[in-house]
Amino acid sequence: MSTVLTVPEPGGAEPVAEVVPAPRRRRRRLLPRHFGARIALGFLIVGVLAAIFAPAVSPYDPNEQSLLNRLAAPSLFGGEGAHLLGTDELGRDLLSRAIYGGRVSFTVGFVAATFAGLLGTVLGVVAGYYRGIVESVIMRTVDILTAFPFLIVALAVVAVFGAKLSVLIIVLVLWEWVPFTRLAHAKTLNVVSTDYFRAAVAIGRRGVGILARHVLPNIAGPLIVVWTFVVARSIVIESSLSFLGLGVPPPTATWGGMLSASRGYLDTAWWIPLVPGVAITLVVLSVNVVGDWLSERWDPHGRR
Repeated sequence: MSTVLTVPEPGGAEPVAEVVPAPRRRRRRLLPRHFGARIALGFLIVGVLAAIFAPAVSPYDPNEQSLLNRLAAPSLFGGEGAHLLGTDELGRDLLSRAIYGGRVSFTVGFVAATFAGLLGTVLGVVAGYYRGIVESVIMRTVDILTAFPFLIVALAVVAVFGAKLSVLIIVLVLWEWVPFTRLAHAKTLNVVSTDYFRAAVAIGRRGVGILARHVLPNIAGPLIVVWTFVVARSIVIESSLSFLGLGVPPPTATWGGMLSASRGYLDTAWWIPLVPGVAITLVVLSVNVVGDWLSERWDPHGRR
């Protein structure tokens, strides 16, 4: 929309109207400007799609054994076999097992982080808004959970309920809601102390309505950033528990389980631990890079 300005002429002549174009509104970029963040985001999208469509993408059945082809070197690095990333000690294709292992890791990471984020955000906002005894109970529960080592809790839960994917997700949800609660509680305290929030209370807004309209939109950015880091941490925890035999039981392909089975072949078949190790490293690194980009995007003091 243009603006009309009236500019007076010298010598008492009639003023001349000039049309000044309005400044263009900057479009919000959906993709990151940083090249590394683009690569990380693209890698995650490809990895998630490969995990979703694993039956159509993987060249072999991940559990198909062929003792005649055991410990076959990867053809990608000059091996004579037909397997791109080689085979393991039972002749199973490592590329197919890595793709199916991504199914488990992405499922655990995204599902656990999402439900933990929802639970922690609700509890943190409730604690910061209602204060009093509600705040004390919630935040003291957070302090108690922080004092317990996660590995001992995971061992106890797995010993009682067994090593299952659903059990692992529930354990992670009940553990990872703590950082969301702390952040949501602190951000909610900041929001309720602002003038616009007090004005909303003065005109009669209360309860869930004021929380949904005035609190959640102002704290969503930092919570999404924390969600990305919790996804990465959940993937590492799942891989660690599977490595220790506390995660998803075999023969289901998991990156941690593949690493555990390769401990006896570090010298003779280096590609067996390399494939899941590189997969875990690239996925976690990509999630952290995307999280850093989101942190800069929602930080008003960090924008250029």
